[in-house]
Amino acid sequence: MRPLLSTDGSRALDADAVAAGTGSGELVERAARGMATRLEDILDRIPGDGPGRRPLVALAGRGANGADALAALRVLRERGRTEAMAAVLAFTPGLGDGPAEAQSARLEALGIEVLDFQTERAACLEAIDSAEALLEGLAGTGAAGALREPAAGLVGAANGARGFRVAVDLPAGLGTGGMVFKADATLMVAPPKELAFRPSRRAFCGTILQVDGVFPPGAGAASDIRLVESSDLERLVPRLAPDDHKGRRGKAGIWAGAVGTTGAASLACRGAVAAGCGLVHLRARPEIWPALASRLEDGLVAPIGRLRDETRFADGMDALLAGPGWGRAAPAPALLRRLLEKRIPLVLDADALGLLEAARVDSRREAPLVLTPHPGELARLAGVSAEAVLDDPLAVARPLADRYGAVLCVRAVATWIAAPGGRALVVDGFEPSLAVAGSGDVFAGLLVGLLARARAGDPERLDPAALAAAAALAHAASGGALAARLGFYGASDLAAELGVIIHAASTAGRRVPGRRLPP
Repeated sequence: MRPLLSTDGSRALDADAVAAGTGSGELVERAARGMATRLEDILDRIPGDGPGRRPLVALAGRGANGADALAALRVLRERGRTEAMAAVLAFTPGLGDGPAEAQSARLEALGIEVLDFQTERAACLEAIDSAEALLEGLAGTGAAGALREPAAGLVGAANGARGFRVAVDLPAGLGTGGMVFKADATLMVAPPKELAFRPSRRAFCGTILQVDGVFPPGAGAASDIRLVESSDLERLVPRLAPDDHKGRRGKAGIWAGAVGTTGAASLACRGAVAAGCGLVHLRARPEIWPALASRLEDGLVAPIGRLRDETRFADGMDALLAGPGWGRAAPAPALLRRLLEKRIPLVLDADALGLLEAARVDSRREAPLVLTPHPGELARLAGVSAEAVLDDPLAVARPLADRYGAVLCVRAVATWIAAPGGRALVVDGFEPSLAVAGSGDVFAGLLVGLLARARAGDPERLDPAALAAAAALAHAASGGALAARLGFYGASDLAAELGVIIHAASTAGRRVPGRRLPP
């Protein structure tokens, strides 16, 4: 996991580095070397130098991001890259002492074309239009307010060009409320910035490629937000022992489904099975349970009985899930209140979230409680607009996490997880193929299955926030794998792919006695 920095935290890190004796020039050189390495890979993967086209054009403001962009071009040339390059400046050189000034002079000494947008506008626009790749360093974290000219004009021209767009650190204008550079990729100096992962801004950043080595190891460690990466998955999921049996892999109790939404119940069960859960029990409304019993071969289906019978049944489970396609009619409200009283991990999704306010949740509940709202559901819970959630999910989720004593897992283009006390995790899914009906039901089932496995067989990993992050990681990975193989797909395809991913993570590094070595 990596720390995620706020805008203020990123500025403070720069200031601390300079105060500790690392000059701003050295920071630029470190960033340029890392970015040049990333750019070499990009240049090698985009179309070649066509007639009248330049492979790479940098757009630079006077500040640190502009200096990084110009220095990256210089490093590429010093490494022997011979492609045609050009720099378009949003400032007139020689009229100030910004960090980019010296870099522009060094480019000219290497024979790289340098153009001033304010005095050579037509040539600059032609260079932008002819570029195979555009490297944008117009504005950084120090920028305040919407982009002004000439940066705004350059961003508008770049967004309309056909070249592959690359942002330095953060796209210009991100978070300012005005025009934003639409990057296909962002070369982000580590530690990464949390602003880039907010749902309303994530798409502007494209593929985020982190640039290490600019700041010392451990930089940003004081941040209470962590970015969870794919390499973390095997450290988060419960381990699968060679002698595990279905009892030690946990029992999940699921209350889901209503007339017209039986698919949600079925998909939630399949998600729990994909998590490796040993036994999955579905408690369905009496009018739908025969249909579900005939189609669910991997779960045990029974009709919801009297309230005391359901609460007694819940006592025998290792983790509980309520809500997918459940409806809000009786007995859902009364049953939800009983489930909240149990000292058993509980996941609430979909319709259960709509019943939460009336359920009078005790924030001192002893067992883990996880809420899995999408932005619209979180907006209704918090009494704010959906736009407010998309703009800053953590600001909305954290008060509710403390209020309910719950982990809130906000599912969007990036998943934001807020735990009581301020801890936060972010999973960068960025997989649009997952936007399909039933995907969230599979996710909820996957999470309850992981909680059941951890409680029954690996209590050291019974960390609801970490398991929510593991579910989000695996969910995104399965979506990406299916999209590559199938194109568009249905939610029913997710479970099989999830089973492969969770099993691999649960057994990573395991030695099984008697297993044959590969030939």
